[in-house]
Amino acid sequence: MNSTAISTRNSPRRPARDTWFQGQADAEQIPECRELLGEVEAALESPRQKSRLVRLARATRSWLNSVEKGRGTVSVLAKHHVAMPANNVRDVHEWHPLLAEGEDNTSRHSAISRWLNEETNCPFSTETIRRLGWCAIQREFWLPAQGKRRNIYRHEYYHQLLQQLESTATTRGNLHREAPGVYQCFRPSVIYPGRYVVGLFGVALLGDEPRHSGTSSGRGQAVPVLDILRTVELHRISPDDENSLPALERGLVQAPGVEEVFTGYMVKKSRQMLVHAFNTITRSFQFTVISDFLLSESLEQEGSGIPRRDRASIQMASGITVGLIGQVGFYSVPTVLLRVGSISLNEVRHDDDIIARFRESRLCENAVGIFPRENIPEFVLRQFEVIGRQVVLNGG
Repeated sequence: MNSTAISTRNSPRRPARDTWFQGQADAEQIPECRELLGEVEAALESPRQKSRLVRLARATRSWLNSVEKGRGTVSVLAKHHVAMPANNVRDVHEWHPLLAEGEDNTSRHSAISRWLNEETNCPFSTETIRRLGWCAIQREFWLPAQGKRRNIYRHEYYHQLLQQLESTATTRGNLHREAPGVYQCFRPSVIYPGRYVVGLFGVALLGDEPRHSGTSSGRGQAVPVLDILRTVELHRISPDDENSLPALERGLVQAPGVEEVFTGYMVKKSRQMLVHAFNTITRSFQFTVISDFLLSESLEQEGSGIPRRDRASIQMASGITVGLIGQVGFYSVPTVLLRVGSISLNEVRHDDDIIARFRESRLCENAVGIFPRENIPEFVLRQFEVIGRQVVLNGG
């Protein structure tokens, strides 16, 4: 069976290249995987394969029972595929049938069952055995409870979000061009009713560092670096300066100063932008759905002339943020982002670089904290009202 003739309906959605490199990363970092591949390669060089492939047979039998119990062994194996390097093509990987050409004959069923029951030598060719070994790792049925899956990329969560949303290359490219920058973030305060949280929200285009640099040719060719949209949000709860001195004079303890940092990712599907963010200290999280935004070329850009789409960027965005925080529990608040031009995120490589630039800015000292209504721009307050009219809760 030619691998190029495989129906896309039967092939897994994940690209063969990504699956292959993930399997290589697991094989390098998980002892059980290394042991399995060593056993397979040793068996391929030995005429007596029975004793060396017992554990592979057990893992395969357990996997077959879980994926499709009660069906013929050959029919189940024949419809599965494994990611393997293409022959004589550098850095190209394809989905191959699990069974090599000519081995999907149902007349072999008896011999395969006897091998799975450890009653006879393996009836497969060396090519199928090698594919079975890699399939065991890629499908995670080789001692999965004892091995821990390793991400192929450091920011694997971001890539999985894109995959689940099926975000197109055009959508990603537009967002990569339009979103990066620094914004002031406005939300009603959850812990101080009647006041508003003002923070800094940064979007940076970072290169994702691969965790694994394995190759099919063994020549040290690294996994390509992929771009990600990293978000960092910083806000601060500071003591009320007007009341701190009288409070101290009366022997009262003033409110503590607290700084919170949420790091996350921005993705886009259709016209909706999503931000998944997490606080690594408290383990709290928040998800923001941005449904409205203003796209325009900055008026501060010199010599811009007629505004152009390829130079436009997001100037304002608004939506809803939901999450969990401490003892307060679940919350849902409107969110408004306004671009500011005083902080540059060019050439940043890590979250710490973004946070450092935030703290060095005058905005961090003067415009980050919890403020009364009179300190919030009227435009932002109007946006809160618009969002409130747009959101209808089920059962409300």
